[in-house]
Parts: sequence; structure tokens; C-alpha cells
Amino acid sequence: GSYSEGRCDLLSSCKRDWLVGYPPWKFINIGFRVVTNSNYFTFNQKKDFTMAEFLKTIKIEAGTDINNNPVAAFEIGETPITQAQWVIVMGSLPEQQLSLGNAYEPDQPVVYVSYHDCEKFCEVLSERMGEKYRLPTSDEWVYACRAGTTGVYSCPDEELKDYAVFDQEGITDVKTKKPNPWGLYDMHGLVWEWTQD
Repeated sequence: GSYSEGRCDLLSSCKRDWLVGYPPWKFINIGFRVVTNSNYFTFNQKKDFTMAEFLKTIKIEAGTDINNNPVAAFEIGETPITQAQWVIVMGSLPEQQLSLGNAYEPDQPVVYVSYHDCEKFCEVLSERMGEKYRLPTSDEWVYACRAGTTGVYSCPDEELKDYAVFDQEGITDVKTKKPNPWGLYDMHGLVWEWTQD
């Protein structure tokens, strides 16, 4: 199947109880990005973050998806949440990554995270920023991934290597490939991404 549908269908079928009893290495290549329905993100210098531009979001206008279902306007993270962003919010790398002795790579997406880890991140981020952040719904994720296109990918098939990280061994930094038409990076390839449902 396509990245824009197949990845989402698989992850959206995962319920919270699906995590119970699963070994943590099952989440090794799963990351996530956040969504807000607030106004454009602006960094508040009074907050205790240390990055001048902590989290860039892209505004997605309301519209209809490929099945003509309405999608309300929202903002979604330009990239998957990086290790640097995770550490700033949560204080340290995910426990599983630390236990395996993996090096800190600030510009790589955070992995080794469960659905509950992602929800906790969104909760802490929301408290610290004073606005609501959450995981995207599967419909929002697919809508943002397709970026108004109707093909298998949001780019021509023959150009996929310019947009998707899929032929390297291991995880790479975010934003090493071109963004989709709406300015979102790494929607194809790199890591699987959790959705709210």
C-alpha cells in the first residue's frame, strides 16, 4: 500500500490496550508529530524553553479529504518530534533508548516511544506552553500527508527518493529530504508515526 494510507491504517488500528505486555523494542522505529487547533505557534520568551524556535507548525486549511469527508483547520508539526524537542520537554531521552545505550542525536526523530509516551509528551507540552497539543487523528494525518494530491504519494512516484527516507540503514536527521506541497517534512518514510486513534 501507499505510505499515505498504509502506514496510517496500520497505526490507527492500534488501541491503547494493544500496548499492554508488548516489549519496548516494538516501538523502535515509531515516532510522532503534534497537532494544535490554536493560532500560529509563537515562542513565548517567558516560558522555560531554551530554543528560540522550539516547535514550528504548519497551518493546514479546512477542506475535504480524498473521500470528500470534511476536515477542520489545524496545525501540525513541520517534522516528527526530534530528540532535542523531546529532551527539552521531558528532561531526558526515552527510557528504552537510554537503556540500550543509544547516543543522543538532537536532529533525529525521537523513537522508542509508545502511544502513552506520546500522550504524556503532549500533556506536558500543553501545560508548559499554555495551549492544547495532541496527536493528529488518522484523518488529519492522511489529509496533511496527501497535501491536496490524489496519487499514491504526495510527489511523482519517480521522485520519491527526493522526498522519502527509505533506503538508508538506521534513522537519519529530519528535513534531509524535500517537503511535501504543504511544507511538511518526512511524511513519507523515516519513521512510522502514531496517530490519536
